[in-house]
Amino acid sequence: MTYRLPPAVRSAVALTAIGMIAACSRDTGPTVNTLGPRARVRVINAIPDTIAMDYRFADSVEAPIELGLAFRTSSSYQPFKVGARRLRAFAASNVPAIVFGAPIIDQVVNLQADRWYTIIHVGLANTAGGTGDSVIVLTDSVPTFGALNNGIGIRGIHAIPGVGAVDVFTTRTVAAALPTTPLFANLTYGRTTGYIRQATPDSVAARFSVRGSGPAVVLTSLAMFGVAGTTAANPIGGTRIANTSLSAVAFPAGLGARATGTAAAPSVVWFVDGDPPETVPRLRP
Repeated sequence: MTYRLPPAVRSAVALTAIGMIAACSRDTGPTVNTLGPRARVRVINAIPDTIAMDYRFADSVEAPIELGLAFRTSSSYQPFKVGARRLRAFAASNVPAIVFGAPIIDQVVNLQADRWYTIIHVGLANTAGGTGDSVIVLTDSVPTFGALNNGIGIRGIHAIPGVGAVDVFTTRTVAAALPTTPLFANLTYGRTTGYIRQATPDSVAARFSVRGSGPAVVLTSLAMFGVAGTTAANPIGGTRIANTSLSAVAFPAGLGARATGTAAAPSVVWFVDGDPPETVPRLRP
């Protein structure tokens, strides 16, 4: 026996099919969700008297800038929505009551499209009699490959509270005689220099000296050499890799057991700001 749908049901099915065909005829293809204007942001933890920190923008649903960032370390640059953004910093923890408790930093920072920023968390967060902690927002005008012309770019950042202006020298090794003139003179706390191009050297040491103290070097550190790229792996920036830009950051000594990654004395740490050209191009967000 052949079963036939009632006429009313057949009509409803036919109308539904016609509607689906009409809807498909208006389909313009897949929808692409664009990110919109973005700034690139990284954060450096220069707080010597606290545990590792979590950093995030709290005004929008985005990935955190970095979680569990230890003293004297940096996140990578990540893309974030532009505009006035509420930056919050918390002591790193997996306990919800702590993660969502009162932030150590709660500050609005302004981000502009297609710019690169370094946010440095500086000062003393827990030390009695300290001046407190704060964030410094630096716009990173990283030199282009054309401006570097197969050299490297170097800048200095002073992040030691309570220390006056410093002069920054560069030499090939940590023991070489200092030049007469510093590469950067009179660098004050919380400030950065511009980038200076140098021909690609074999090695570079940053040597910080307190302004007015004569030639005595307080801090010194040899930069990373880097690793050349291959057809299977991109290069890792350093002083031996052309078209790399780097920052030498002066950090205070870690204070007590609270400081993750504690250093017993003030120190200089190098960071790569601008990567050399890729040998294996990859997609970026």
